[in-house]
Amino acid sequence: MPRSRKFMPSILVFCIILILSSGVIAQISYNSDGRELRDPTYHEALQFIESDQTDENSYKEEEYTCDNFATDFRSNALKAGYRCGYVLVFGPDWNHALNCFNTTDCGLVFVEPQENEIVTLKIGQPYWDKTRYASPQHGGVYNDTVTSFLINW
Repeated sequence: MPRSRKFMPSILVFCIILILSSGVIAQISYNSDGRELRDPTYHEALQFIESDQTDENSYKEEEYTCDNFATDFRSNALKAGYRCGYVLVFGPDWNHALNCFNTTDCGLVFVEPQENEIVTLKIGQPYWDKTRYASPQHGGVYNDTVTSFLINW
Protein backbone atom coordinates (compact mmCIF):
# COMPACT_ATOMS: atom_id res chain seq x y z
CA MET A 1 0.00 0.00 0.00
CA PRO A 2 1.42 3.45 -0.92
CA ARG A 3 2.51 5.59 2.03
CA SER A 4 0.01 8.38 1.29
CA ARG A 5 -2.94 5.98 1.62
CA LYS A 6 -1.65 4.79 4.97
CA PHE A 7 -2.27 8.27 6.44
CA MET A 8 -5.65 8.86 4.75
CA PRO A 9 -7.85 7.57 7.63
CA SER A 10 -5.91 9.70 10.15
CA ILE A 11 -6.14 12.78 7.97
CA LEU A 12 -9.86 12.19 7.39
CA VAL A 13 -10.55 11.84 11.13
CA PHE A 14 -8.50 15.00 11.82
CA CYS A 15 -10.47 16.96 9.20
CA ILE A 16 -13.82 15.78 10.59
CA ILE A 17 -12.81 16.78 14.13
CA LEU A 18 -11.58 20.16 12.88
CA ILE A 19 -14.84 20.82 11.00
CA LEU A 20 -17.02 19.78 13.95
CA SER A 21 -15.04 21.82 16.45
CA SER A 22 -15.18 24.84 14.14
CA GLY A 23 -18.97 24.61 14.10
CA VAL A 24 -19.09 24.53 17.89
CA ILE A 25 -16.72 27.47 18.19
CA ALA A 26 -18.78 29.46 15.67
CA GLN A 27 -21.92 28.92 17.76
CA ILE A 28 -20.53 30.80 20.78
CA SER A 29 -21.93 34.34 20.84
CA TYR A 30 -21.60 37.19 23.28
CA ASN A 31 -23.85 40.11 24.18
CA SER A 32 -22.65 43.71 24.43
CA ASP A 33 -21.63 43.18 28.09
CA GLY A 34 -19.28 40.41 27.04
CA ARG A 35 -21.43 37.68 28.62
CA GLU A 36 -21.82 34.47 26.69
CA LEU A 37 -25.25 34.07 25.09
CA ARG A 38 -27.08 30.78 25.19
CA ASP A 39 -30.06 29.14 23.55
CA PRO A 40 -33.04 29.04 25.92
CA THR A 41 -35.23 26.06 26.68
CA TYR A 42 -38.73 26.27 25.25
CA HIS A 43 -40.08 27.18 28.70
CA GLU A 44 -37.47 29.95 29.10
CA ALA A 45 -38.34 31.30 25.65
CA LEU A 46 -42.04 31.41 26.58
CA GLN A 47 -41.21 33.18 29.85
CA PHE A 48 -39.08 35.73 28.01
CA ILE A 49 -41.78 36.33 25.38
CA GLU A 50 -44.34 36.88 28.13
CA SER A 51 -42.12 39.31 30.02
CA ASP A 52 -40.92 41.29 27.00
CA GLN A 53 -42.71 44.62 26.51
CA THR A 54 -41.89 45.20 22.81
CA ASP A 55 -45.44 44.30 21.77
CA GLU A 56 -46.75 47.29 23.74
CA ASN A 57 -45.15 49.68 21.22
CA SER A 58 -47.43 51.09 18.54
CA TYR A 59 -46.95 50.30 14.87
CA LYS A 60 -46.49 53.55 12.91
CA GLU A 61 -46.06 53.35 9.15
CA GLU A 62 -42.63 54.61 8.06
CA GLU A 63 -41.68 55.27 11.71
CA TYR A 64 -41.94 52.13 13.87
CA THR A 65 -42.54 49.02 11.77
CA CYS A 66 -41.97 45.27 11.92
CA ASP A 67 -38.23 45.92 11.52
CA ASN A 68 -38.20 48.01 14.71
CA PHE A 69 -40.28 45.47 16.63
CA ALA A 70 -37.92 42.63 15.63
CA THR A 71 -34.78 44.70 16.35
CA ASP A 72 -36.03 45.76 19.79
CA PHE A 73 -37.21 42.24 20.71
CA ARG A 74 -33.82 40.79 19.72
CA SER A 75 -31.96 43.48 21.65
CA ASN A 76 -33.98 42.67 24.78
CA ALA A 77 -33.32 38.94 24.37
CA LEU A 78 -29.58 39.54 24.00
CA LYS A 79 -29.59 41.69 27.16
CA ALA A 80 -31.33 38.81 28.96
CA GLY A 81 -28.51 36.48 27.84
CA TYR A 82 -30.41 34.59 25.13
CA ARG A 83 -29.27 34.05 21.57
CA CYS A 84 -32.10 35.34 19.38
CA GLY A 85 -32.42 35.46 15.60
CA TYR A 86 -33.68 38.34 13.49
CA VAL A 87 -35.75 36.75 10.73
CA LEU A 88 -36.51 38.32 7.35
CA VAL A 89 -39.52 36.64 5.75
CA PHE A 90 -40.23 37.04 2.04
CA GLY A 91 -43.44 36.55 0.07
CA PRO A 92 -44.32 37.10 -3.59
CA ASP A 93 -44.74 40.86 -3.15
CA TRP A 94 -44.08 41.51 0.53
CA ASN A 95 -41.51 41.05 3.29
CA HIS A 96 -41.72 40.99 7.05
CA ALA A 97 -39.42 40.88 10.08
CA LEU A 98 -39.81 38.68 13.14
CA ASN A 99 -37.62 36.73 15.57
CA CYS A 100 -36.70 33.20 16.55
CA PHE A 101 -35.02 31.16 19.26
CA ASN A 102 -33.28 27.85 18.72
CA THR A 103 -34.56 26.22 21.91
CA THR A 104 -32.49 23.45 23.43
CA ASP A 105 -35.44 21.08 23.79
CA CYS A 106 -37.91 21.96 21.01
CA GLY A 107 -35.69 23.40 18.27
CA LEU A 108 -36.46 26.48 16.22
CA VAL A 109 -39.34 28.61 17.50
CA PHE A 110 -40.52 31.68 15.58
CA VAL A 111 -41.91 34.70 17.43
CA GLU A 112 -44.10 37.53 16.14
CA PRO A 113 -42.80 40.40 18.32
CA GLN A 114 -45.74 42.69 17.52
CA GLU A 115 -48.12 40.23 19.20
CA ASN A 116 -45.83 38.24 21.54
CA GLU A 117 -46.99 35.04 19.82
CA ILE A 118 -45.34 31.85 18.65
CA VAL A 119 -45.95 31.58 14.89
CA THR A 120 -45.52 28.89 12.26
CA LEU A 121 -43.17 29.68 9.41
CA LYS A 122 -43.08 27.24 6.51
CA ILE A 123 -41.97 27.90 2.95
CA GLY A 124 -44.89 27.43 0.57
CA GLN A 125 -47.48 28.03 3.32
CA PRO A 126 -49.45 31.19 4.23
CA TYR A 127 -47.97 33.33 6.99
CA TRP A 128 -50.82 35.50 8.23
CA ASP A 129 -53.92 34.25 9.99
CA LYS A 130 -56.47 35.77 7.58
CA THR A 131 -59.20 35.55 10.18
CA ARG A 132 -57.28 38.17 12.21
CA TYR A 133 -55.32 40.15 9.62
CA ALA A 134 -57.07 41.31 6.48
CA SER A 135 -55.06 43.26 3.96
CA PRO A 136 -56.43 46.77 3.48
CA GLN A 137 -55.22 46.57 -0.12
CA HIS A 138 -56.81 44.36 -2.76
CA GLY A 139 -60.12 44.19 -0.86
CA GLY A 140 -58.63 41.93 1.81
CA VAL A 141 -57.40 39.35 -0.73
CA TYR A 142 -53.64 38.85 -1.03
CA ASN A 143 -51.02 36.17 -1.48
CA ASP A 144 -49.28 35.72 1.86
CA THR A 145 -47.36 32.58 0.88
CA VAL A 146 -43.89 32.43 2.43
CA THR A 147 -41.38 32.05 -0.41
CA SER A 148 -38.20 32.20 1.71
CA PHE A 149 -36.72 33.45 4.95
CA LEU A 150 -33.31 34.40 6.28
CA ILE A 151 -32.14 34.19 9.90
CA ASN A 152 -29.45 36.53 11.20
CA TRP A 153 -28.05 35.27 14.48
